[in-house]
Amino acid sequence: MTTVAAVGHPDCAMVKPPYPPMSKRLQEAGTAIVQLIIDERGTIESARIVRSSGYQRLDDAARDAVLASTCSPHIVDGTAKRVTAAVPFTFGFTN
Repeated sequence: MTTVAAVGHPDCAMVKPPYPPMSKRLQEAGTAIVQLIIDERGTIESARIVRSSGYQRLDDAARDAVLASTCSPHIVDGTAKRVTAAVPFTFGFTN
């Protein structure tokens, strides 16, 4: 199986990750970037952290959210293709 060039905006309904309660208490904040691979059927095959938020709990929440999300197949010239994309998840507090 080959992966085509990364797509900038995958056609996915991304689940919003819950803010881990312990991370809230400790005021952990940051952005995790998750790389996902979407197969020809639109199924998310895998997800991995390519840039950490700096906190394992936030990274895990972001990765779990991607794995719970759904995508449509990426179509090129009428054919569904296997693709990769990077999705940022930002955890933070507003004053």
